[in-house]
Amino acid sequence: MTELDLGIDHAALAERTRLSPEDIERIEGGGTTPALQLLRALAVALHAKLDVSIDTEETHLVFVPHAA
Repeated sequence: MTELDLGIDHAALAERTRLSPEDIERIEGGGTTPALQLLRALAVALHAKLDVSIDTEETHLVFVPHAA
């Protein structure tokens, strides 16, 4: 699920998290490993919770919108 699935674009997400749109794209594209504090800021900005699944070969991060 991307921020577009949650009704927000890169520019708005960047503004809410005080990151650049390029930083948002780099995070989304897997070009960096975000710290827990940044993941929390993204979840807050997206009005979502973060589900993390860690397996022996893969890690999955999914932002799940809060129930309205």
